[in-house]
Amino acid sequence: MNQSGIPTDALVERRQLKRRLILWRIVGITSVCLFFLALLFPAIPGPTITGEDHIARFAIEGIIADTKFQTERLDEIAQTDEVRALILHVNSPGGTVVGSEALFNAVRRVAVRKPVAVIMNDVAASGGYIVAVAGDYIFARHNTITGSIGVILQWFDVKEMAESIGIEPHTIASGPLKGQPNLFEKPSKEALEATRESIEESYKWFVSLVAEQRGFEHGQALGLADGRIYTGRQALDVDLIDQIGEEQDALVWLDDTHNIQSDLGILDWSISPWDEIWRIEPDSLVLRLLGRQDVSLRGLISLWAPGV
Repeated sequence: MNQSGIPTDALVERRQLKRRLILWRIVGITSVCLFFLALLFPAIPGPTITGEDHIARFAIEGIIADTKFQTERLDEIAQTDEVRALILHVNSPGGTVVGSEALFNAVRRVAVRKPVAVIMNDVAASGGYIVAVAGDYIFARHNTITGSIGVILQWFDVKEMAESIGIEPHTIASGPLKGQPNLFEKPSKEALEATRESIEESYKWFVSLVAEQRGFEHGQALGLADGRIYTGRQALDVDLIDQIGEEQDALVWLDDTHNIQSDLGILDWSISPWDEIWRIEPDSLVLRLLGRQDVSLRGLISLWAPGV
């Protein structure tokens, strides 16, 4: 018996139980964290070979926004002499126009030094197609979603809703088009026209990009750029891709056209999930947990999604 009146054995047992509870809480919290990390950053397979000369494999997946790590890795691929060719997997509905442009330029920096075969997976539309068209030869599955060539800018008009709950926003701007479009104002004719001009400029860039990379006349590219989506088979019929196929077919193409044999081996250069963890911003992490990474997109976007 101790001073508290509780038997010593009972006190010891209580302390042990408390320690076990704390331990299980730590295990539980750690397990939940690892579970979410596994969902957000799926494991990336390690290299398949350890030799020197090899074919690089790189993946562009999900919404395209912050592309710093991806472009840096692509530049490493371009500058590494041991990389004989690149197989680029694209599985993205697009994202920001600027991010897609950055990836396009990075892939082209690889392509001027070594052959690039692109493989479209579930979807390579809008900004995803911008990335794909940077390659030398494009493969897709029969039912891959691609196309959706175009640019969009969306915003909400909440003026009436704000007024209905007693919110009266005030804006002081240096000019009539500063801060336009504005959620709390009905856009003026001038604001809409200025916004449309920006959209049209980016759209013209996208169309010219497709025309140049696919060898189209401008009118032919323009006819395919009304925003519609294509299946892989439809895309092949209109020359947006080169072949229905997958990675094995890309290896055959590299062998036939560049004498790069498949037994050279493939090394995965994809971004480490830990790199993603360290770079992600708190607001983006929350949006990913909610399944709404697209909400964080800023500026002009080239994105295919239901309702977009």
